[in-house]
Amino acid sequence: MTVFTTPFVAEGFKLITASLFARYPNRVPEAPGVYAILVQGGDHILDRSNYNGLRPGPPPWRLASYVHLYTGESYDLRWRIREHLDGCSVASGFKLSLMALQYEYNAIWPDSDELIGQMHSKLGQFLRTNALVAYKRTECIQDVEADLIRRSGSPLNDRGRKRDDFSRTLSKLRTKFRREKFNPIFL
Repeated sequence: MTVFTTPFVAEGFKLITASLFARYPNRVPEAPGVYAILVQGGDHILDRSNYNGLRPGPPPWRLASYVHLYTGESYDLRWRIREHLDGCSVASGFKLSLMALQYEYNAIWPDSDELIGQMHSKLGQFLRTNALVAYKRTECIQDVEADLIRRSGSPLNDRGRKRDDFSRTLSKLRTKFRREKFNPIFL
């Protein structure tokens, strides 16, 4: 397997693990910027989800054993990163995508969960242990985010990515997951 290095550090991004962010969220500014979420074991998630069989674009960037899965932008980096790592999956496209891939392929852990609360709890623990966030303050958030998605693969992004077989499959899986797991809660 070819190992690709990431220019995150060379491009001025700062790094923080999810567990460190949980203890010291003030290390991330309440300011506009872009961020990328990398996951240790991300290759496993992508392999189980057939990403490599459907992906026509660039491979995701790597940093040691972490694989870049998602890119975002926000006018408040701290708040948005907290939403992705600790918030409700309805408010995070990143978490919703991971839950849909777990639901369909058991892409993250081997067993399936019947209750959405169990799945949400397991995913939160998984991210606290395995996520790394690269973030950078910038005023041109949409331009920087679009450029980063274009260059890095960013497999779990729906918006900003060129439509391909994987993004279409992921969109269908997210819809299926919402319909089968969230809709019964509100009936």
